[in-house]
Amino acid sequence: MRALRDGLFAVLLAVMLRQASSAKEPTTMDIRKKPEKWSSQKLTQFINDPNNAPKVDYPPNGTHPQPDIAGTRVSPVLSSQIIGGTTAASKQFPWQVYIISDGAWLCGGSIISEIFILTAAHCVYKRVTFVVTAGGVTRNTVETGEIVMTSTVKIVHENYNPVRIWNDIALIRVPHNYTFNDFIKPIRLPKTSDANKTFSGILATASGFGKTSNLGATSQTLMFVNLKVISNSECSRSYGSGIISSIVCTAAYVAKSICSGDSGGPLTYNESDAKQTIIGVVSFGSAKSCTRYPAGYSRVTSFLGWISTKTGIAVQP
Repeated sequence: MRALRDGLFAVLLAVMLRQASSAKEPTTMDIRKKPEKWSSQKLTQFINDPNNAPKVDYPPNGTHPQPDIAGTRVSPVLSSQIIGGTTAASKQFPWQVYIISDGAWLCGGSIISEIFILTAAHCVYKRVTFVVTAGGVTRNTVETGEIVMTSTVKIVHENYNPVRIWNDIALIRVPHNYTFNDFIKPIRLPKTSDANKTFSGILATASGFGKTSNLGATSQTLMFVNLKVISNSECSRSYGSGIISSIVCTAAYVAKSICSGDSGGPLTYNESDAKQTIIGVVSFGSAKSCTRYPAGYSRVTSFLGWISTKTGIAVQP
């Protein structure tokens, strides 16, 4: 009987929190970077500058390893062609959350431990209250396995630069530990040994509830899209000096991309052990359009020391 009461209370609480956070359609944070054209000479200098090579910020010192289920999922990966994306199945992205900040602003995020959400700094900067929904794939609908929690605890990177959109990474601490299951699991963090990888050329997956067209509305269902990672030198052809080593970019496409509302969500790739690893946090698109220009993400390997120190998570060597 007590278990039944607890279950009914959890459902009622989820409904109340959802109603409070969805009284109106949330606003998206339209973070755009102005295109900046570079000469071939500047591009050559960029490529040859060792300071522009990916690297870890400082040695991770956390002591609590992620569980073995990190990066695993039940649902098979569907063929994918967010803009131009595919609707996600239940349990396909169990680390994905959506966040409503101060009752108005929509962002994404990723579960990385029982209590921490990884997201973008611009999603929480100058915001106070965060309603975090995990375990579901449809907004404004209470789903089996879904957990809704409200947090007021955020950790924004100390060097976040909202003008240049640098160090655009943050954490939200939820008030109660998640119990991991098929609906809710953490995404796997990269290894320290991955810190020097560019990931250029790999096919990665972005997921979120953002706009499905430049002028369209945000999606009521979780969408995902496969995008090719490009080198920072190629990304600099569009954004010039705005691209630093702690940013990773995906290619420009005519009809698929991340867009407003996907901010803070994950960019992941499938490793040889069939587990997903997060390599980017959705940060910005072009000031001209969501499509036809590269998209930028905070490079997770560049912040492994910061993430480990703030969360206590032990990063694999």
